[in-house]
Order: sequence, then C-alpha cells, then structure tokens
Amino acid sequence: MSRKSYTILLEISPTAPLTHGSGTEGNEQILATREVLVPDGHGGYEREEIPIVSGAALKATLREWAVRDALERAGVAEGSVSRDALRLLLKGGKNDSGGASVSLEEARRLRDLFPLLAVFGSMDGGLPIKAQITCSDVMPYCAEGVASGMVPTKLRPLEVWIEGSPANESPIEYAVWPGVNPIPVASCRTTTQNYRHDMMGGSLAPMLQGPQLALIEDAREARKGKPAKASERREANESMPHSAQAIAAGTPMVATIRLQGATEVEFATLAVAISRWVTAGGHLGGGSTKGHGACRVRVAGAIRYAPPVGEAPIEMGTAIDVIADGQQHPLARIYAAHVAERAERIRAFVGESTR
Repeated sequence: MSRKSYTILLEISPTAPLTHGSGTEGNEQILATREVLVPDGHGGYEREEIPIVSGAALKATLREWAVRDALERAGVAEGSVSRDALRLLLKGGKNDSGGASVSLEEARRLRDLFPLLAVFGSMDGGLPIKAQITCSDVMPYCAEGVASGMVPTKLRPLEVWIEGSPANESPIEYAVWPGVNPIPVASCRTTTQNYRHDMMGGSLAPMLQGPQLALIEDAREARKGKPAKASERREANESMPHSAQAIAAGTPMVATIRLQGATEVEFATLAVAISRWVTAGGHLGGGSTKGHGACRVRVAGAIRYAPPVGEAPIEMGTAIDVIADGQQHPLARIYAAHVAERAERIRAFVGESTR
C-alpha cells in the first residue's frame, strides 16, 4: 500500500465579516488573535496581534464535511445513527464502553470503513489514532505576519540543505496571492453591530395576549431611568445591542494543510471534504445565522511527496481541483467506489446503539 504526504495551500477571502471569538467583554465578542514578534528595523522586535481562525476550527469544519459525505454516500438515513458512533466519527471518541481496548482487527476494520478516522484521528482510549492532518491557523496575508515568518509568501517542495546549499532544489513553487501585496494587519479588522429584535416595536405586538402585554409594559415602566441589566431587557422585550470584532470582508487570508503518510483513499477523503466545504460556501467561524463567515476559497497549490517523510519530492502539481460536481473528479470516484463497496457495513455499524 503506497503512502504519500501532501502540503496543500489555501487562499481564503471572506465575502462577509468573519468572526471567531476568544471571549467577551461586556456585550462585545473579542476576536481570536495570535501574538507574534516583528522585527522593528533597529535590531529589536515589536509585539503584534494578528486576528485568526484557529487551525483546530478549520480541521473540525473539514471533519464535519467528511463525516457528512461518508454517511450520505453510504445511504445512512437521518435518525438512524447511534450517539456513540456519531461521537467517534465527529469527535474521535468514544468507541468503547467501560474502557475496554479495541482489538487490532477491529481497529483495522474501522479504519477501512471510515478512512476519515485515519485522516482526522481518534482520541478514544480503545482506539487511539494519531491524525494524519495538521492545519495551520487561517491568517490574514499581512505584512506583520510575513515579517514574523508565520504567514508564507510561497509554497515550495520541502528542501534538504547540505553545507548551506539545497540538495534537492526545485524550480516549482506556488506564490501566495500572486500580484497582491501583504496588507497592514490593522486594515483587516472591523466590528459588526447587532440588535436583539424588540418585539414590542414590531407590527405584531398587538397580537400578544392582554395579560402578557401588560406584564411587558409594567417591566418597561419599572426600569425607566435606571441602567438596564440583560435580564431586565429580556423581560421588557427591548432590543439589546451586541457587537463582535471581526475580520473584514475581502481580506486576503492563507492556510496550509499538511497530510502525512496517507493512502490514496485517505487523501481522497480529505480532497472530497475540502470540495464539499468550498462548494457549500466555505464558511468559517461563527455567526452564520447573522450572515457571517462565508468565504471564497481557492486551492492555490498542492505538493505530493514520496516517501511520506518528504525527503525526496517526486511529484508536484495541483493535486486537488475543487469543482462543483465532485462526482466527476477522479479522487471523488475513488472515494465513492470505496464507500459503495462498504455501504451496508457502514449502515450496520452506525446503527448499533452501543459500542
């Protein structure tokens, strides 16, 4: 069984504000950031905070699409999946009851039924599988990130250097956002403002039952001239402003995905998940019900390595083509055939009530 490793470069541009919170201050959600050191031009460094969507969030998004695709292809009906089976597929655990270990034969069977377990890993005590995938943070293509070394400007094959010279130098490389200069990090920040709907200000307020309408009016009168707590606003059904720090629409962003030692069908699993995610709108972060997080995503390049440790790249090129009709892509056909051969066993496994 041939195993290879892959490096995949994604260019991501939000088409709506992108929110990925790390906490709140008052009524404002604070944007997740990474602190980096940037040369100050005088031999020292300055600290900068760069807004991000975490690599863990990107990985979880791709895993969810991989699970959705596998279950749909296998013809698994809604309402037929056991809780433990869904936890194993979606979160990596749990596959056992009472802490008993899973036999090697069972582990091989599950990896064959669900290649996504090899790709995304399992944390279950009875079936520990180290994930083949690592995802970088999704970061703005900004000058500060480039200067710190956190944001790449190009994707190239892994290089082996001997005595200061590259031993396997290759002319093939992919530029990140070709023709686009890295932006100042300050220019990618914005804030979104939202309001909880004030039912009493709407045209349907007269539809309320009389006693309930009176209670709301009483609550409004009682809090006049005083600072309002959130609970008091809810009782009075008043609109409550809340805001979220966000990455502005149109910001050029970059993410790198690495897949280590994968079989062809395992790579196809990831490729199909990426395709499903991109063609469904490429959503990242939170606030999708408010219209946040939609992104344009381009697979800017992918490099395939063999042997999997990557000492000698033997094949380079765009290994994933994201297309609208994933069924027609060779990788999608490989994965579709794999799932079709095992569909009955997949349905039986996910339908079991206990593991």
